[in-house]
Amino acid sequence: MIPVSTKQPPAPRLGTVIATPESPSTTEFSFVVQGAASTAGIGQFVECESEGQRVFGVVKCLTRANPYFERADAVADYAKTKPETAAGSPGAIGGVSDEFPIAEWDHQVAQVQAVGALDDKSNLSRVRFPPAPGSSVKAAHDADLSRVLHLDPHGLAVGKLLAHDVPVTLSPHNLLQKHLAILGMSGSGKSVAASVLIEELLTRKKEYGRLAIVAFDVHGDYLGFAGPRTPQFAEKTRVIAGSQVKIAARHLTPKFLAHIMPDASPAALREFQKITTALRAEKQNAFDLADIVKAIEDADMRDNVRAPLLDFVASLADLDLFGTADFPNVERDVKPGELTLFDLSTLDDNRVRQIIVSHYGNHLFRLRRQNTVPPYLMVVEEAHNFAPEKTASDQALSRRMIETVAREGRKFGACLCLVSQRPVNLSITALSQCNSMLVMRITNPYDVEHIAQTSEGIDAASKDQITGLRVGEGILLGEAAGMPLFVRIRNRTTPPSPKSKTLDALAREFEELNDVRALSPAQAKDAFA
Repeated sequence: MIPVSTKQPPAPRLGTVIATPESPSTTEFSFVVQGAASTAGIGQFVECESEGQRVFGVVKCLTRANPYFERADAVADYAKTKPETAAGSPGAIGGVSDEFPIAEWDHQVAQVQAVGALDDKSNLSRVRFPPAPGSSVKAAHDADLSRVLHLDPHGLAVGKLLAHDVPVTLSPHNLLQKHLAILGMSGSGKSVAASVLIEELLTRKKEYGRLAIVAFDVHGDYLGFAGPRTPQFAEKTRVIAGSQVKIAARHLTPKFLAHIMPDASPAALREFQKITTALRAEKQNAFDLADIVKAIEDADMRDNVRAPLLDFVASLADLDLFGTADFPNVERDVKPGELTLFDLSTLDDNRVRQIIVSHYGNHLFRLRRQNTVPPYLMVVEEAHNFAPEKTASDQALSRRMIETVAREGRKFGACLCLVSQRPVNLSITALSQCNSMLVMRITNPYDVEHIAQTSEGIDAASKDQITGLRVGEGILLGEAAGMPLFVRIRNRTTPPSPKSKTLDALAREFEELNDVRALSPAQAKDAFA
């Protein structure tokens, strides 16, 4: 007996299975779209009853055909003998619709990838027999979809399926534990998707398990979380301006020195280690760059070792980044269900940004391995700038940290969310470790091909759809759902960043500011009043 879901209304009939040279098979089949099934679309889930099983699949491609227009020579001859007339139907030539019932022969064919066979509990098993030609194809029930796709009723509600009115509620474990990449061209909705994810984590109940969130924000896209319009998020958000960030000098190690000064000699590294070790003991870790400079000047070492070390410390002092203590104190400030936001948009020096991301990423991972901080999600915007693939190590200071967390973080509850508009420039090591991907609209063929090569969850049909996605639409790949899902990301609750302004607004503000500058002091006072 064919298992059927109980207490569900009859699913609408979509069409009839047809025989083609390649199908039906146990992996794919095609059907002619019929009647009300004109609503069939890419990403729609369907089922077909055949041979005692319910074959469950997803529409991968739609084609349209009409026998009257299959022979180019016949169409061309008719166009010559029958000039185009107004009586013809839209799109038809030469009034052919007036002489032939072409509308009745117009049809669509949907190609379906068979996902599995459904049992009476909506569990999937291997398809044993191909669907029989002539079998009816119906739309999948929403209740079946929730179970088949392993949607979590207490999960993160990021949006809805593109072809179904089904909320996409994802398990944080499936989505984040083995890392997530959000990829898409500028303006595709990446930052909105990341904001929605953060909103869901911030509103998650304690009994379901809450992560801490640490975000490195390059453009100020997430400053809305701290704004007055959404107090429910503002009270859980701590914003750290990039210009306020400090790194304790005690964290300067020979390993760090070798990382940013690859030409440093072994002798210089040994002397640096002696000096910093002595200062940690003497000053109980509370020392700064000035103390290191004095120690180098007083140390008994060769001048050809001393000079490079002094130059190195001087270059660090120019960054205005190192002090006697860390700010912020992530051991104290990173808490479950709260957001620590590093606003790097206030910094122009990409080297400083990379050092901040590298240091605090490493520090957080070290604390997490010691179980000192809670499990966390680290969001890295413009990740291709922090973990570039084809850049020398001294110019990619944070790449090693990101790759390390990508490889090892899942064991300790240290999760990554890499957001990038140029996946082809992003570290292959880091990207390949992201077992879940949300791919939004991308038109660059090199980026599309790179995604296809680094994600095991994408098939040829899904790859071909990437360039046609609209703003806010994406394809969810990997462990998050188990099969490619076409989703529409919901609108975010938090307002856009105050730094996100239209070109018109920027131009208008500039001219208004210039008008004020041209006023006398008294006039300017009146204008502002």
